[in-house]
Amino acid sequence: TITNTRISNNLNGISINGNNNTITTSTISSNSNYGISITGSHSIITNSTISGNGYGLVITGKNNTITNTRISNNLNGISINGNNNTITTSTISSNSNYDISINGNNNTIINTAISDSNYGISITGSHSIITNSTISGNEYGITLYYDSNNIIFDNIISFNRLYGIYMNKSFGDLIYNNLFDNTDNVYITSGFAYWNVSLRPGRNIIGGYMIGGNAWLSPSGNGFSQVTPSLPNDPYICDQPYVISGNNTDYLPLKYVPASTYSVTFLESGLPANTLWSVTLNGTTKSSTSNIITFTEPNGRYYFSVASINGYSVSPSSGYITVNGSNVSVSTVFSPSSGYITVNGSNVSVS
Repeated sequence: TITNTRISNNLNGISINGNNNTITTSTISSNSNYGISITGSHSIITNSTISGNGYGLVITGKNNTITNTRISNNLNGISINGNNNTITTSTISSNSNYDISINGNNNTIINTAISDSNYGISITGSHSIITNSTISGNEYGITLYYDSNNIIFDNIISFNRLYGIYMNKSFGDLIYNNLFDNTDNVYITSGFAYWNVSLRPGRNIIGGYMIGGNAWLSPSGNGFSQVTPSLPNDPYICDQPYVISGNNTDYLPLKYVPASTYSVTFLESGLPANTLWSVTLNGTTKSSTSNIITFTEPNGRYYFSVASINGYSVSPSSGYITVNGSNVSVSTVFSPSSGYITVNGSNVSVS
């Protein structure tokens, strides 16, 4: 186990060849080759920050877990070669080439924010799952290449500059109940996917009460789900299928109705006056030197993360909030980290 450790400015940060290892509450930064390299199985990386490296995290193996970890500003974010690995409740952002690259089967990405890279998620392999995640602000949101039988559902895929999903030699994936809001939501070089499940009752990704296909929005406001009427007897489903390409059709596209919005306010305490701090909510980052940061969101469940500040720990550092018909407030408390004392309102390192 490696815990409460800072490793920086080396050729390589941590290299592990073996099984059942844990890295927790550590900062791995500014290593020119890779931050962490793991070859093996059943290892856990949790509550850590990996930033400014060449490769942030390289995993070769199976049954490894990355949870509650921030991986950002590396040349490459996470590279996984193997099966049955899980990325959960993490923030993967601003990595130059890609945020997450997976080559393998039965891997899972859940409750994770992926943003501001060239490639958000790239998958080669089969039977992997992407769910309850936000993929936004990348060049390519999700790239599916030489893959099959993956499942992508309950995600927000928005404001990716080229394509929300790019498919090449991709066959038989199930893609449903996602919100697409990109200038070009899908581009298919070759392949096909299933774009809906059988119609069933349930709360869908845009707040309606039937689950079927996807919500097809456009930043300009003229997406298929925005302009197509609903079925006469079902206000939650569009009255005609959405043809994506010749053999790719969403037969049950969701009907979008603009929702009421509510304020989500983060209240900071513990920092010196006029300290710049930042919060990311639903893929949008705001900063302030006051103790209040406010967002506006419709009903839904949203992931947030609070940026770390040197010399302080913050609670909560990340999590989920639910907007359900009323405003929401979240208290974020910064506390001096061990090894620091407060002098005249500022943290000073003690050695």
